Amino acid sequence: MDHIEAKASWPPSSLSGRFPTTCTNVIRAHTGPINAALFNSRSAYILSASSDRQVRLFSTRSPPASSISPESSLGVIAKKGKVDEGIKTYDSANNAVLALALAPSDKIFAQAGMDRSVNVVDVQSGGVVRRFNAHTGAVHALAFAGASSSSSSTNNNNPGAPGLTGGDSLLLAAGFDARCRLYDLRASGAWKPIMELKESKDTIFCLDVSGGIFRTAGMEGVVRTYDARMGQMTEDVAAAPIVSLSSTSTSLLISTSSQRRAAHHLLSTSDGTLQKTLIGHQQSNPKSPFRSIFVRPVKNTAAAAAADPIGVLSGSEQAGPLLWKLNSNSSATAAATRTADAREGSAAEYPTGSACLGVDQARDGSLCSYHQDGTIRIWRMDGNS
Repeated sequence: MDHIEAKASWPPSSLSGRFPTTCTNVIRAHTGPINAALFNSRSAYILSASSDRQVRLFSTRSPPASSISPESSLGVIAKKGKVDEGIKTYDSANNAVLALALAPSDKIFAQAGMDRSVNVVDVQSGGVVRRFNAHTGAVHALAFAGASSSSSSTNNNNPGAPGLTGGDSLLLAAGFDARCRLYDLRASGAWKPIMELKESKDTIFCLDVSGGIFRTAGMEGVVRTYDARMGQMTEDVAAAPIVSLSSTSTSLLISTSSQRRAAHHLLSTSDGTLQKTLIGHQQSNPKSPFRSIFVRPVKNTAAAAAADPIGVLSGSEQAGPLLWKLNSNSSATAAATRTADAREGSAAEYPTGSACLGVDQARDGSLCSYHQDGTIRIWRMDGNS
């Protein structure tokens, strides 16, 4: 594996004080590539899924500073059998785990992948509380939906899914068979989906849920937006397979795969108008999709938590992750320069030395990147542990 040396100028001054740029923890999490990793709602734990068939739970608490060596921040391969001890390991999958979703309550998670089944797992006990087998191919995307858990009471009458809250009650799953299926987790003993969205014509790689809005996208390069409240479906067409979706109240981030030119497109959620295109990274194989996200202001800055996103963070086949700063007053095509510079229109490359397959942001603003070499890196603001 080729390693990219850490740049002496990292982090660039243009990122200081605004973005998490300090690697505080390198977790040797899996013996295979990590396909998904998610923070829990309190930013205290991280759940990861891998091609090694395991889902594992880790603390995000930083290790002693002496254990973070320069070499560990440049991509130390998690060799077979040489992984860090986590809080819990879940072994309910029979093949590579491709998709992961953590419920808003943090009490259950869903996992799915090459074995075509969707398992709902109790975080504390590790037991499978539901298993769905309606899919006829690999499952690539999962998402929880339902009423906000903060406004819903605990359901103590459902032995099949103990302690479910409103936000945990509906699960979306989609993949190779071009169907997005909706499962009601409150219905005790039910194993059939309550609804199937059949408009897709090819593999679905990603889902996005925001309130009563569901979005699907994948190989055919079409984003389908379903408004459950209005009973409407709209389509936005991209020029290449779509491998990642992320949204705010005003913008939709669409990441496409292409051997010629991979790109991130920012669209208006109100009318589909193209706001910005970010290019320069590599994502040539749509069957190995990475996750990209909007980056929110870190909680302890002057920016309010509900402010517009300040950046886009993405995995890349090059290494990365790559970070583009966003300027709400700018509307242009931005190219990644793959340098430590992070001016508007260029991307800053985090020094990891291992291909980054995806990223996530915690509620407290911390970032994580997960990698081809089986490691997870946690990034925080200077001075935060």
